[in-house]
Amino acid sequence: MARSRTGSGFHFPSESMRGWAEALRSELEQWPKVVCKQAFGMTMVYRGAIIFAALPETRALVDGDSILLKFHGISPAIARRMAADAHFAGGTMEGASETRKSGMQKSGIRKSGARESKGEGHKWHIYRMSEDADVHRAIEWLSEAYGVAGKRSG
Repeated sequence: MARSRTGSGFHFPSESMRGWAEALRSELEQWPKVVCKQAFGMTMVYRGAIIFAALPETRALVDGDSILLKFHGISPAIARRMAADAHFAGGTMEGASETRKSGMQKSGIRKSGARESKGEGHKWHIYRMSEDADVHRAIEWLSEAYGVAGKRSG
């Protein structure tokens, strides 16, 4: 189980998640045009200039035992498959942020400079992992996000 949040809003990934993320990063680095960059204790994964995933290393943004997938436009077929996959039950990172933000606005706190999302297909989707077998399924979803990023980069 993942450890609790840090004071900065980040979460600590579990030992298992760090191993899974390392395995995923090793796989992704073999794909054409993939570049992995370290930022904020995570590995950001790009296809060319388009980011399509974030893997926890020493920190995670939403949940310690999850990866983030970014689709730059989702087809109805992908959206249906995501809805049917229990690993995506957590929603999107932006949805989690909106929940926190609405709580802040009710208390009179406003978050300035927040970027508007450009639609459901541009959001970060939370893919939760709980066992070794989830790595193979995560690779399939990373492949989907990679393919969408390739279409976007032309």
